[in-house]
Amino acid sequence: MSLVREFILNATEKFFCIPTQEVKEQNEEALMNFIHNSQSLVLQIVMNSGQSLLFFTMIQDGMKKSIIFYKTSAQELTSQDSLNNINIITLTTGPAESLYQILRQIYSPLLAVGEDLYSNKLQKNLSDLQANLRVLTHGKEHENTKVILSIEDEIDYWKTMGQKRDANRMEREAASSFCVLFEDVFEEIRSLQTSVMQEVKDSAENIAGILDDVWRYTVHPYSENRMIHVFDIIGHIICSVIQKAVSQIDPWKINDGFKDNEILVLMTEGLNVVQTWIGACKSLTETYWPNYALHPWKGKTYIPNFCVNFETRLKEIHNIRSTHNQLIKLLTENEKVELNSHQFLEPFKNINIWIYNGPNQSWESAVANFSAKIRPAESKITEKLKPRMNNTSTKQMLYEFIRYKTLINRPLVKHALSNELDIFVSSLLAMLKTIQSQMGSDEVDVQMYQPAEMSPLVQRVQWAKQMEAKVKEVVICIENYLGEFENSEEVLKLASQLLRDLKTTYTQLHEDWSRDIQALVRDESAAAGDGPVVRFSREERLMEVRFEPRLVRAESEARALAALALAPPAALRAALHALTAPLAHARALHQARAAHAFPCASVYSVIDRVYRESQSENLLPRSCPTTGRLRPLVASFHNTLGERMIPSTRPMMLQAALELAALVQDDQPLYWHDEEKLIEYTERLKRVVLKLEGQVR
Repeated sequence: MSLVREFILNATEKFFCIPTQEVKEQNEEALMNFIHNSQSLVLQIVMNSGQSLLFFTMIQDGMKKSIIFYKTSAQELTSQDSLNNINIITLTTGPAESLYQILRQIYSPLLAVGEDLYSNKLQKNLSDLQANLRVLTHGKEHENTKVILSIEDEIDYWKTMGQKRDANRMEREAASSFCVLFEDVFEEIRSLQTSVMQEVKDSAENIAGILDDVWRYTVHPYSENRMIHVFDIIGHIICSVIQKAVSQIDPWKINDGFKDNEILVLMTEGLNVVQTWIGACKSLTETYWPNYALHPWKGKTYIPNFCVNFETRLKEIHNIRSTHNQLIKLLTENEKVELNSHQFLEPFKNINIWIYNGPNQSWESAVANFSAKIRPAESKITEKLKPRMNNTSTKQMLYEFIRYKTLINRPLVKHALSNELDIFVSSLLAMLKTIQSQMGSDEVDVQMYQPAEMSPLVQRVQWAKQMEAKVKEVVICIENYLGEFENSEEVLKLASQLLRDLKTTYTQLHEDWSRDIQALVRDESAAAGDGPVVRFSREERLMEVRFEPRLVRAESEARALAALALAPPAALRAALHALTAPLAHARALHQARAAHAFPCASVYSVIDRVYRESQSENLLPRSCPTTGRLRPLVASFHNTLGERMIPSTRPMMLQAALELAALVQDDQPLYWHDEEKLIEYTERLKRVVLKLEGQVR
């Protein structure tokens, strides 16, 4: 058997997965003709419906799967180097799709190296050809998405569809709308490459929102197959960004404690990102779209399998690194040396940890080797963990468990701590019962959770939200780590009931608070315009800024509740913002603080002192005292100026001090509702204060 004949038959056998030892006479003739006839340039091998191979020296149309050998020059294939004259193409789809993939993946990158006119022209022609092949490959129903390998491809496809001559008005409008939406997706994806993980998570949420808009565009409904393909594309991009970020920091490098924690934080954030995308795909295809009557999702709930596998591997890496860090914290320096702790992570170095869509023997061997290396250390730290899980405070035990949960979940450690963990679960049950009894009580001690300036209603909301977070921690501990212990089912059952009750409690309280704020908004006496913005007290000679205290508290409470994801309704939020807008102006200038005054020398005392030193008398009038006032930074600067001035500089500062006093004592009072004058006044105040501040220094 010649070398070329053996090569062709072996390649054919591997491609079709059938033996080729016996070649039929007709096939043998075609094979020999290809080898020995210099003008026979092509050999195509296909499989018929009877699972038999057929050899042709002319290209046969309509064959979906075939392997083609072709010569690069018209020569016989009888010499020793004849294999250098043979190229292979395999076709498993239509010719248009195959040519598109070959151009995109192979020839376009190879031909992109030139910068001359002909190279640029060739690139443009190839790009145009790819665009036409992409549309041709989609077919009449546009469901062949194999040629869509990126969001840019999806944008290009819809641009081409919108430019087709036979497209009707509805199709053009749909193509234009999809282009705009996917361009927004593309911008979000482009920002991922340079964003921190929190921003990547935000982008993933934004992309999910844009895809929701795509699906709800009903003029030309977007198909399920295309959406699934887009889910996969974006999932791959998100996982690639996370993988790149984790690889750059080297998850197996041992650093100081702070850097080691940074590695864990990055991986935790990466897990949050991929879980966000998985959750978005699930919720859209399981909850939102199936219930959208105009364009319901009829298929199964879809979650990108690639993302699930990536999440699993990233969790494994995080748990291994977390276990290592926790061991190092608990071991003494002598124990570290004795146990060779610097070698714990050695099994994971120099292996590809990112093969997770199939068997990875190297990874499995490394995990087993790591477990063997840390087994002596696990035995030592078990005795150190027992006292931590024997605390009289359930909250402290919960803190310690969460802190060392990955290490405690190791089989050897968990078995050794089984008694302590059993008691811990019982303590969690008792803690939940205490929370339940507090909910039923009319008086709940919430002062320890928030400052006293918050109303009791808001304090109770904050208490309920904090208890909700605590109960959720308990649920995570039981579900993920302690499900096999006695009382765990009862804990989960009670926790589930508590979460419902707590949510009902703070929701109702939030509604009560919203009604109180609505009443405040309707109350004309709450407006800040009843008196002038700034006054000057007669007795204490202090500059005072007036404002309605109820609005200060309302704004503070609104901010506190918004931080708990309990913002006021949109209409109420707008009304409250309008009512408290003057406070925003005051803070922008003064950084306003608590509403009270304290005795200190005013700017007038400085002026008096300078005038007395010059044998002059007090020249400036004084205004009446005010009530309900804020003590802002400018006022504080005014009121403490005398204490901060160097005696020798007082004569030089007299003019600027008089300007400030004159501005405060303006005969035309300024009111909070006059926003235009307020802005002008505050700018003047800032200029004078900055001038005085510079002279004080």
